[in-house]
Amino acid sequence: MAEQFSMLVVDDDQLCRVILQGVLSSYGDIHFAKNGKQGLQQFQDAYEKGQPYSVVFMDLVMPEMNGWQAVLKIRELEARLNIHQKTKIVIASSKRYDKGGEILESFKEAGVDLFLEKPVASSHVDGFMMSFGYLKKG
Repeated sequence: MAEQFSMLVVDDDQLCRVILQGVLSSYGDIHFAKNGKQGLQQFQDAYEKGQPYSVVFMDLVMPEMNGWQAVLKIRELEARLNIHQKTKIVIASSKRYDKGGEILESFKEAGVDLFLEKPVASSHVDGFMMSFGYLKKG
């Protein structure tokens, strides 16, 4: 049986959270936040409890704190706490980005591991979760 791990889905859209829950539920525990500010707090709380998230799925356009700001804050927190095993961060957004790749390159430089365009297909999730070294429960 695969080792249990937890994921954080940060998205202000209820339907997107439900879809990601269906796609991700076979991999481990899923926690949800409705904006970047809540997501950052949950991320920090999980580390403080000794139960860090293995993967964070982050929307970009959200109220209070957008996904880009939250990713930067998560990476700052990891650096401040001297965390060597960085959490995998996946941007999942319905927005299309520049075909030249400048914005996507900025995501990589900021510590984003993968960019997915919504809607997220389970076949894509299976592929990158395996590439991250995570297996379905079972």
